[in-house]
Amino acid sequence: MGDGQPIPILLGTKLSGKTSKTSVGLLNVLTESTTVNNGKIVPSSNFSIVRVKQDILIRSNIGAIIVNKQTQVPTEGWDTYNRAGGLDFSVSPSNALNFQGFYARTWDSEIREADDARFLQGTYTGSVYSGSVKFIDIEENFQPKAGFVNRRVGLAGFRRYESESRARIPSPIKLVRYTSIGPRLRMITDRDNNVKFWDLRLSAFPRFNTGDWFRFEVTQTHDVVERTFRPSQKHPDIVIPEGTYNFTTFRTGPFPSQSRKLQPEFVIEVGRYYTGQRYRLMLQNGFRPSSKLSIETDYEINLLRLPEGNLNMHVLSNRLIYSFTTDFYLKLFTQWNNDRELASLNFLLNYRFRPGSDIYLVYDQGFDTISGLDERTQALLIKVSYLFGL
Repeated sequence: MGDGQPIPILLGTKLSGKTSKTSVGLLNVLTESTTVNNGKIVPSSNFSIVRVKQDILIRSNIGAIIVNKQTQVPTEGWDTYNRAGGLDFSVSPSNALNFQGFYARTWDSEIREADDARFLQGTYTGSVYSGSVKFIDIEENFQPKAGFVNRRVGLAGFRRYESESRARIPSPIKLVRYTSIGPRLRMITDRDNNVKFWDLRLSAFPRFNTGDWFRFEVTQTHDVVERTFRPSQKHPDIVIPEGTYNFTTFRTGPFPSQSRKLQPEFVIEVGRYYTGQRYRLMLQNGFRPSSKLSIETDYEINLLRLPEGNLNMHVLSNRLIYSFTTDFYLKLFTQWNNDRELASLNFLLNYRFRPGSDIYLVYDQGFDTISGLDERTQALLIKVSYLFGL
């Protein structure tokens, strides 16, 4: 992707496999130089990835990865680079307890300064109690250009903390099997430990004897906005100004058991939203009339009522999966977004001609909906994977 648009791939090769307790993956991709909609030229690049993972003990592993991106610049050749390397681990002392983490570093020919990222997570999953603790530390110049770091606007370096715990409480009501309740706390600070964002969610999910659920969630949010932002692309004149905001939202709705053929679901969310109010409705429906056919429809409505103006944003998605046989299936996905004024169509055919070996045919097309349905992007991809028995 370049500026939100797909970049043509000239050639891609992937090799992966496992012998004994060692897994190895190799990937090399060459992209074509192209011009995106805003007139910016995205130069040709070569991506190379090497991944190694070693199983240790009973349920644990350690691994390493090296990523290299070389970019062709007309006046400099292929000397522009972005590189990343990392080490990771996953250790499970028992079926209920797991610890994960990684350490990574990037090097960039334009930034000329190497910076790091660190991640730690501990998870406990018991029959009655469960919980998790996460921590991630991203330095300012950690820039993996063959990946993505979810940064807050105006916050290059940051620390993110998250903690969640839940308990299953038996229900005295005959129709309810148990209720899962618990809090979740998330917090983001800059690298000087100044708090920029936190939210605290309290939730309760009664589970019925039929396997269906119902959700109740209350979330308190604290957000320090240091740079104005636009909640809508279609209406750039409406902005959220700088300031410190505290607001509360409430969410509720049912979600059915996955064993049902028809799975209607809806979520209602109401509450404050920075300078105004937000009303959100999510409608979802899954229909599985047989083991071969699955149809899903999602419709999301966001109504923002702000002093600067009102926004009505709609997203409609449809997904169809049909299996002709256990080795041959198709997927069809369509989406419409009125705020981004875009529509998209994605079609995939997958045929497994032998165990571990597949042929994929992918067709993707994007449309602008500003003044009708005008073609924006178009891509056709054929991928072949083959498993060698060595």
